[in-house]
Amino acid sequence: MLAAGGARAQVDTAPIIVLNEGDLWKWDGSGGLQQMTFWGYNQHPAMSPDGNQVAYMAWSPITVDAVQREGGIAGGEVPGDIKVLDVATQQEVVIAAQPPDASFFTRGVADKAVIRSKPAWSPDGLQLAWTEYDVPGDGMNRVMVYDFTRAAAQSVMNDLPPQAGVPVPIDIAWGQSGLILRSTMMSAANPAIFEDSFLVFSTEGAPQSTIPVPQNENRFLTHFVLLTYDDKEYIGVQYNTEEWDLFDPLTGESQPAPGVPELYLPTLPDKTITVSVIPDAEGGGAEYQLLDVDGNPVGTPVDAGMSYEGHLGLAPDGRGVAFVSYNKQDSRYDSAVTIWNNGEVSARVEVNPLGFSFLWGPVAWRIRHKA
Repeated sequence: MLAAGGARAQVDTAPIIVLNEGDLWKWDGSGGLQQMTFWGYNQHPAMSPDGNQVAYMAWSPITVDAVQREGGIAGGEVPGDIKVLDVATQQEVVIAAQPPDASFFTRGVADKAVIRSKPAWSPDGLQLAWTEYDVPGDGMNRVMVYDFTRAAAQSVMNDLPPQAGVPVPIDIAWGQSGLILRSTMMSAANPAIFEDSFLVFSTEGAPQSTIPVPQNENRFLTHFVLLTYDDKEYIGVQYNTEEWDLFDPLTGESQPAPGVPELYLPTLPDKTITVSVIPDAEGGGAEYQLLDVDGNPVGTPVDAGMSYEGHLGLAPDGRGVAFVSYNKQDSRYDSAVTIWNNGEVSARVEVNPLGFSFLWGPVAWRIRHKA
């Protein structure tokens, strides 16, 4: 079970949304966690730019039935649907389901299903995109865009290449530059490494650029985000060395990051505290560093381990940070979301520790300009 513990904290503007054990829960500071969905197989949540909705991929009923029959299924992603939850009303809508005659791992019946990625919101929050491919098939990805004003989805790109290794949907992000996809292929010259590139398309699916990411066995891409620097959008690439490069999404030109990327609230860009993810002193990991509105460090850094995706968020009022810390001595992540104000812990939200993540305010990344 999930429960809230530790000090009480006010969450005046929006609750923290926690994904745990396949369902979404909310915590508003008034008591324990409150369950919002009751499916048990939801994954990969993404918050809308206004913070009012959460979109996510959820295992389809045919997938759950197959897992229960077979006792487990190995080999990549499984058939999933795209759902959207209204945070205030807790109304859930399926916007992309399986075909009416779908089948998966049913003896005597040919497979027919759709594999889908984590969804990505358009900057204005009026559309939602994801990648998908058919089973059976050759793993050829396509991009789908759902328009909330028309309540309809359409394919804007149909022939994206299958990915290296176990078949998976292509990762997708949506920025001011358009739709940006990370494609990972096996290197023809060196089978020991993968080759990553970013495929950039207009929102209508017109190709804009293909950007290869230079890497080798010792320096390779581990994470990417869209970020701004000097009011311009870049693809920020983080390597296993903890270094960052910035790639222009339209020209492909790259440069070493001129500063440390920081998470901020785009709704309050000049009034938000921020948090940066910096290499730890020993190397091989990262730390969270809280920054005030002027970019000055507040308090001491907190160990972030190797992963911060889904483990870091900002309050919608720009005054609080939530994070999941890492305990090096025990080699494990904390089983709680910690709320941080002015470098001091103000609350802890205890969560079942079996791989949870959370969302709070709508956030973005930037590199602060140095005068």
